[in-house]
Amino acid sequence: TLTSELSRLDQSEKHLLRDEANVIEESEELHSTIGEQTVEAKKMMSEAELKLSAVEAEIEELEAKLKEKVRERDTVRSTLSMHSDSIRDVTARFDRQLQRLGKREAAVKEARAEWDDERAKVMARKDEAEGREREAREKVEDAKRQAEAIREKARAKVQQLKRAFEDAARRSAADRARCDRAVKSARESVDIVRGQRTEIKRLKEEREGEEKEEKEE
Repeated sequence: TLTSELSRLDQSEKHLLRDEANVIEESEELHSTIGEQTVEAKKMMSEAELKLSAVEAEIEELEAKLKEKVRERDTVRSTLSMHSDSIRDVTARFDRQLQRLGKREAAVKEARAEWDDERAKVMARKDEAEGREREAREKVEDAKRQAEAIREKARAKVQQLKRAFEDAARRSAADRARCDRAVKSARESVDIVRGQRTEIKRLKEEREGEEKEEKEE
């Protein structure tokens, strides 16, 4: 009947209310336990969320700056291209002059190389000529020393002849003959000195001739 049905529903509701109360109590206890054990994690989570917000804001700022820099880069590239085109246009107008200048530079380099080579050869000839001149001077000086030595010997011989002549006045005809031989020897010495002088003169003339030839070259 309807009354029994209502009674049954009342009993069922009581059981249901008790079960709901138990579930609510158990849920509150469980959530309380979870809340106690996740306090530190929630704190760190809150800090991470704040940090994430800051990072995302910084990213947005950097992205805005990046976009600005990209636009700036594009502008600079456009300006660079414009200047590059301008330089090419100006260079093109002077292309013929640049080609002529390049040929002149090549010619000048070639002339410089030839000049350096010629100068090196001239300096080598100069060094060789100076060497020959030094050698000639040494020969002249050596000849002078030899001539001086011969003159010293000749002077000594003359002195000896003077003494011989003085003695000859008091000596016999044999002594005079010995004096004549001494005179002949002295004359030979004088002839040698003259020959040395002639050789010195020849060496000087030869050196002067070489110097004149070098100047003409």
